[in-house]
Amino acid sequence: MDALLASLLNRLLADQPEARARLERHAGKRLRLTLPLLRADLSVDGEGRLRAAEAAEAPEAAAFDCEIVLPPHVLAQLPLLGGEALNGARVRGDGVLAGDLSTLLRQLDWALVLAPYVGPTVAARADQALRGLGRWRGQAGEAVARSVAEYLVHEAGVLAEGEAVRGFVAEVDELREGVDRLAARLALLEGQVKRRS
Repeated sequence: MDALLASLLNRLLADQPEARARLERHAGKRLRLTLPLLRADLSVDGEGRLRAAEAAEAPEAAAFDCEIVLPPHVLAQLPLLGGEALNGARVRGDGVLAGDLSTLLRQLDWALVLAPYVGPTVAARADQALRGLGRWRGQAGEAVARSVAEYLVHEAGVLAEGEAVRGFVAEVDELREGVDRLAARLALLEGQVKRRS
C-alpha cells in the first residue's frame, strides 16, 4: 500500500518541478501519513520523489521525522477547500517538512494532474470550477463576517463602530494633552509661589 501511495503522489509531482525541488531539500527524511483506515510510511529520495519506507528503516513512529494525521473531516473538506483543508491536519515532528508538503499540495496544478485522466479541456474546466468555488467561499465568508459585525454594532450594541472608536480615541488624546498642559501650568505656578516665599 505504501508503494502504491508513493507512486500516486510521484505521478502528481511528475509535472511539478518546483514541488519536487521543495521536497529535494528533505532527502533522506521519513514521514508517516495517517489517513482513516490507512497508514503509509514514506521517505524522500534525493530527487524529491517519495518512496515506501523500508520496515527496517523506521519500525516505530518515533523513528519518523514527521507524522501527518488527516482526520476524516479533513479528507471530506479536501474537494471543496483544496489545500486549505489541510489546516485541520495534525502534525508531529518536523514542521518544515510538513509545511513544504502542505505548500506543494496547495500549489499543485490540478489541470495538469487531471489532464492525463480526463483530457485537457475537462481538466481545465474542473480546475476553473474548483478555483471559482474557492473564490465564492471566500466572498461568502467575508459577507457573513460583515453582516455579523454590522449586527453587533447596530442591532446588538455590543461593538462600537470604527468611526466612533476613532473619535473617542481623539477625544481622549485631546483630554490627555489638556491635562498635561494644566499640570505644566500648576508646576510653573508652584515654582513662582516658592520663589516668593
